[in-house]
Amino acid sequence: MNLGQNTELKKAYILSICLTILIISTYIYPKLTFYIQTGLYPYFGGSSGLKIYFLFMFILAPLLLKIAFKLKKFHMSASPVRLMIIYLFPNLLLYGIGVFLFKYELESHELPNTAEFIIPINSLSYSAPNAWLHHHLLKPTVGYALDMTYIFHVGFREWAFVIPEDIYKATALLLLVTFLFWTVLGYATISKYGTTHYIILAIPAFGIFVTTVDGGLFTSFSHASLGAYFSLLMYFISKEDRLKNSLAIPLIYSYSIFPFLLINYISYFIDIPVLDFSNTPQAELLFPTILSIFLLFKSFQKADKNIRLRILAGLIVLLVIALSLSFTIIYKGFWKYNILPDGEVNATIYSPALEFADQEEIEKIFLSEDIKIKVIFKEGPFILGTFSSSRPLKFQDILNLKFVKAARNSNGGIYGVTPGRLGEIKTIVIFPKKGVTQEEINKLYNHPCVKDFKILEDRIVVDVVMKHDMAIESVAMIFKEPHLLGAVVNYY
Repeated sequence: MNLGQNTELKKAYILSICLTILIISTYIYPKLTFYIQTGLYPYFGGSSGLKIYFLFMFILAPLLLKIAFKLKKFHMSASPVRLMIIYLFPNLLLYGIGVFLFKYELESHELPNTAEFIIPINSLSYSAPNAWLHHHLLKPTVGYALDMTYIFHVGFREWAFVIPEDIYKATALLLLVTFLFWTVLGYATISKYGTTHYIILAIPAFGIFVTTVDGGLFTSFSHASLGAYFSLLMYFISKEDRLKNSLAIPLIYSYSIFPFLLINYISYFIDIPVLDFSNTPQAELLFPTILSIFLLFKSFQKADKNIRLRILAGLIVLLVIALSLSFTIIYKGFWKYNILPDGEVNATIYSPALEFADQEEIEKIFLSEDIKIKVIFKEGPFILGTFSSSRPLKFQDILNLKFVKAARNSNGGIYGVTPGRLGEIKTIVIFPKKGVTQEEINKLYNHPCVKDFKILEDRIVVDVVMKHDMAIESVAMIFKEPHLLGAVVNYY
């Protein structure tokens, strides 16, 4: 083993140990996952921190493979560029299956392109609306894939009443093949370009891997991950073909926006009404900027003294841009995960522990935790209110309360209020396959957020008043049968 290989092997050992320590640390101190996620959320999102654990495993797999082979017993000559292209194929196929499923469900139920789906199985996590901009129709694929590997069982089995189980088994197998491709790609990248380039590649590769089954092609997370991935692809091509920086850098930036432009064209072609630009600009520009810094720095080391000053000026400009983009992403992440304190927090909490408590009892319970709540509206376990405290208050402080945290473990949670939605009327269309019970009809009559409803031959049409931010989910949860498909029409 030569000196370079030995150095990279040591780095692989160190990185594996660091990741193992991080996994243990995040398990002991769960809040750490949210701090890590603040800078990574534009590429794969996430609200529970679970994706960070999957990211660690995703990064570890090729590292452990490298350590196992130790590079002296096994040498891979495959080009990372070719493997990056191969890795795209199963992911693009999964994206395509998600698009087909969503389009099929819309057309088979004669619904407009503006509809969202809710699969109400008495769980806010599972019944989150599925829209063109972010759908969960393939999310059960993860559960089926883990079952196939005998690691552990994850729910979502109930979704097979809506989407045929054979589809999930096929997509689970495809997901496992994709992971196998990643392991080979990661190993080849470490072998040829080292651990630094490998870590940079792992983030967008994981983002693509995740968004194929959680979010879909048209979510901003897939835009950002695909853009970063393509910029890395062009970066590796430029290194292999030894392109000049004057050509390589513009190509890297061009490749970073190519997926975004292509996805926009596809969305126009299939008439998607709204596009998601929320995380795209900063996330898509960051990776090509970092890669351009690498290229310029290498040129700076080899350049003559005459042109070093010009290269240094370019490096300084790119460093300022990279730092600005990173700061913007992290700052937005802090707000997204409610790490920054605020004077008041408007939120809808879901807590079965408080379902039968009156306003006075609720106020006393929160006050005992040094949090004041002004209840705006209450509907069973859903409580819309304004939270404040004598100390700096964060969303996470509310979520960490025992009676809310316990509720989250049994399908509870906390949701920020979007003021523009409150008071609006949305239409839910429920498609029962076993008919509707009299109990469910009575609950519709008595539900404070239901303005009107009609029971038709194959569906129930419900007008929902957004008296709190989770009104739609609360109505959908009336129907306990898992084999129901709901559609929120004109939701945008």
